Amino acid sequence: MARRISFLRSSMLRLAGSVLSAVMTALGVTSCGGTEVTSPCYGVPSVDFSVLGSTFSAQDSSAISGIRVTLSAVALSDTSVIDSSFTSGSGLYGFNFIQEGAVDYDDYYLYIRADDVDSVLNGLFLSKDTLIPITPDSVMDGTVRIDGLDFYLTPEH
Repeated sequence: MARRISFLRSSMLRLAGSVLSAVMTALGVTSCGGTEVTSPCYGVPSVDFSVLGSTFSAQDSSAISGIRVTLSAVALSDTSVIDSSFTSGSGLYGFNFIQEGAVDYDDYYLYIRADDVDSVLNGLFLSKDTLIPITPDSVMDGTVRIDGLDFYLTPEH
């Protein structure tokens, strides 16, 4: 009798482990990462974004400092400003942010706009913008990295 109870107990534990594993997989609780040694990922899914670029004069390709660059996320006809910054003395700008929650790749874009807001301090330049679709192919190991997103701004006459 004790042997039968032990057998039933071990069978129930194996069944419970299999059911728990199936439920966790269905809920998206799996290991993640691209290396051989992975750690489990729990919680809200997220994507890390990194956007780096420069602003230049379209007339002579010189770097423009003091340009306000604004980054917005556009999804499902809703636009939200993520961040804005001013370009450095060498015309560089950059953004790093985390988008928490599931990303609907059928309707998710980054909208980036460069505006000359300092009047004549560094010359007058026309605004320029771009819309970048984010697709599943854009995401590598949970990160979207956009390097070299340069704006060539036309001088205002």
